[in-house]
Amino acid sequence: MSRKAMQLREFISTHRQEWLQHRAMYNEVITSLHDRFKRTCRTLNSDIKKCHNQLQKKDGEVLAAKSKLVIAKTEVSSVKKSFMERSAKMGKNNEVSVRKLRHKKNLLSTKIRKLETELKKRDGEKPRTEEESL
Repeated sequence: MSRKAMQLREFISTHRQEWLQHRAMYNEVITSLHDRFKRTCRTLNSDIKKCHNQLQKKDGEVLAAKSKLVIAKTEVSSVKKSFMERSAKMGKNNEVSVRKLRHKKNLLSTKIRKLETELKKRDGEKPRTEEESL
């Protein structure tokens, strides 16, 4: 046995009652610290679960916004195609209908830009400019 171990054993045998009191106080402190640690861990775990649930909810919202964006883009492309077909058939005589179709296209493009900016805000990225979205 080492010298320090012998000294500790000798001290414990001569001052047993005092050593037991110190050990009890030490164990009490350790127990209270351990209980506080467990409470902190429980609180952190519940906070993590809440954040995870919120993140899943936000992901669902982002996916819904992305699907709306895809639908709006297909609407715009169909309006553009129909506009091109009509303008090829009708020619210059239908100036009024061309304005209406352009108006619809502009409304849908605005809708797409709004959805894109909403999606970018949720993703934390910068929104696209008007030239990029067209």
